[in-house]
Amino acid sequence: MPRIASLFSFSWSLTLQYRADLLVWLTAMTATPLLSLAIWHATARGGLSLLSPESILTYYLLVMLVRVVTASWRGYELAQEILNGSIIDYLIRPPLIWLTILTSSLTTKILQLLPLVVAAVIVLTAWPAALDFSSFTAPAIAMFIVSLLIAYVVSAAFDLSMGLAAFWIEEAQELMAYRFLLSQFASGVVIPFALMPSWLHATLSWLPFRYTLSAPIEILMGQVTGVAAWQLIGLQGVWALLFIVILRIMYVTGLKRYAVPGQ
Repeated sequence: MPRIASLFSFSWSLTLQYRADLLVWLTAMTATPLLSLAIWHATARGGLSLLSPESILTYYLLVMLVRVVTASWRGYELAQEILNGSIIDYLIRPPLIWLTILTSSLTTKILQLLPLVVAAVIVLTAWPAALDFSSFTAPAIAMFIVSLLIAYVVSAAFDLSMGLAAFWIEEAQELMAYRFLLSQFASGVVIPFALMPSWLHATLSWLPFRYTLSAPIEILMGQVTGVAAWQLIGLQGVWALLFIVILRIMYVTGLKRYAVPGQ
């Protein structure tokens, strides 16, 4: 516990030191949802959408909040640490790397969530009728929380696995940039899954991105209910286990072949 407390303290001070970077990340993560919100909200108001304007606004408000909670970017830094050799500082005490990743992620998320929560409270206070909370039942909220936690595991394990690819290829960071671009579309940010054609919905459901963002929102908004909701959570669990196994294999095998740059 003292070690975890000290790591949290260090991560918090480091996070506060780079507040401008946090603002840039938050802007990048909310720019696309806000643009999509404007487009789909106008479409819904014109009667050209399967969702109501209230549902669209609620969906994208949840997208911005859930995206911050489930997003993982530590893999990019992990790849850099592998390529420049600084990962050796962690390998002396192996558990430290995972504790550091967890604490830095949590402190960053807290600061990024604060302005979004304030914005959400303002919207709820000023325009409560503009949102749709009809599906926010106690069972739906409970399933949403479960799905949200699993979504974070899927996202983090996927992200860190891509970071560990730096053990084998120097272009690992470039691959992660392509992953970010693909996730914009395949996770339900650009087009909500509820508005996708059936063929596109089915195709993107084979990829992991839906299970990092859209799945918990679909459950909370009642777009997926009953047995289908539990099946969606089950698929999230499968992806989480798969990426955890991949992460473990890549970490162990990567360390065996790793040579510190310059040595």
